[in-house]
Amino acid sequence: MSEKFPFQTEEVWKNRIELGRVYINHQTVPPNFVLSGLDEIFHYNPSAVEPAVPDEVEILVDEKEYLIVYKPAPMPMHPGGRYYKNTLSEILKDMGYEELRITHRLDAVTSGIVILAKSKEFAQKVTQCFTKGKVAKTYYAMVYGNPTEKHITINAPIKRKHGFVFECGEHLVDAK
Repeated sequence: MSEKFPFQTEEVWKNRIELGRVYINHQTVPPNFVLSGLDEIFHYNPSAVEPAVPDEVEILVDEKEYLIVYKPAPMPMHPGGRYYKNTLSEILKDMGYEELRITHRLDAVTSGIVILAKSKEFAQKVTQCFTKGKVAKTYYAMVYGNPTEKHITINAPIKRKHGFVFECGEHLVDAK
């Protein structure tokens, strides 16, 4: 663990493993356990406070093969980093949707519509549609001021300004 995650010393990791705060493949292991490339690691840190997220997850469509939901921002799709329970997948589990598969992602800072599959086969179909460009995606942005144009196409990268605030350059391609 100290080689894979060097932000803590070997002694700290050993102590956390002995306290049962580290799980490998959903079970506790001894401190001398050797990780393989496919192992799933879970580390419980009771002093860490998980950031809050909006509670506006909305089920839009619930069908036999899929679920379509509205994901608010800022909310990650799945556990990672500072987030474990406050993620779309974990919130949906709490709502009774246990075996969902993420078919595509929206960044944590993006709100929008997400389709989740209820089977591996359907997940593969949806993923292929996204991969092959068969899905049309539309993004809307909140702007300040009062634009005179009805439509503006911006062809510039989006960059993080700070926290969950992003900005974009002013390279207009098309203004109508």
